[in-house]
Amino acid sequence: MTVVLFATSGESTVDKANKDFAATYPAINWKPGKVLNDESKATVKTWVEGL
Repeated sequence: MTVVLFATSGESTVDKANKDFAATYPAINWKPGKVLNDESKATVKTWVEGL
């Protein structure tokens, strides 16, 4: 299973969540997350396709 975290708030970061979840659930394949605040549809699509 692969999980990718993301946030939609400019006040949120995903770095700590990435580390915490990876430590708690080491059997899961964690991909680096991203803050998607005010991103265009094209930018989000490109990011998702690159996963």
